[in-house]
Amino acid sequence: MASKELVDRFQNAFTKPEEVNADEYQKIIEANATKAADNAERLTFILLGLATLLILIVQGQIKKLDLGFVVIEDPSIILIAIPVLIAYIHYDLIATLSKFDLLSIIHKVIIKQRHSSIHAKGLTKYFLFLPTLYENKYHSKDGIVGNIQSWLWFLEFLFIAIVTPFGSEWVAFTKLRTLSNPEYSSLLIVSLVITVILNTHSVLTIITLFQRAGDK
Repeated sequence: MASKELVDRFQNAFTKPEEVNADEYQKIIEANATKAADNAERLTFILLGLATLLILIVQGQIKKLDLGFVVIEDPSIILIAIPVLIAYIHYDLIATLSKFDLLSIIHKVIIKQRHSSIHAKGLTKYFLFLPTLYENKYHSKDGIVGNIQSWLWFLEFLFIAIVTPFGSEWVAFTKLRTLSNPEYSSLLIVSLVITVILNTHSVLTIITLFQRAGDK
């Protein structure tokens, strides 16, 4: 659903905030947005950690993994599993950011109806705890500094949400062409299929996020 259409629907719903208990809705949305922001921070850390682990394995710095309950000594198995993990964490991260984006839109509408003076002064965004990936986007200023901050947000988002996951997966599968044991061919195909499916979901959600950003 386009951002504009969503805003219009909630605008109509909260025309008379006293009739829809807007105060309670605001509290719930702020709490859920905070949870989404915390989850996005955690998933970003995990995604970057997996990408770093992959680089170390490809460089030969890590030859086995001791998970406590099992020791994996074949680098091929590790490289087959990591792209799936990266693809899933990436999908979860993008879905979480999309959820935060929707909550922020609804929150903005409620603040506009309940606290018009706060909304008019551009203070609505300070009611929400933002994911790091969104800080430059929401807190950017006007003029040259604002343009620089917007570009920094775009580059940061591009690196973490696109370059890191897709680049890591490409490195892993490229390395597997020389390392993989023929016995693992079935696992490799399963890993590739799952990764492609999750990546497709992630790409579609990223497109939706940019469409919303263009509507605002």
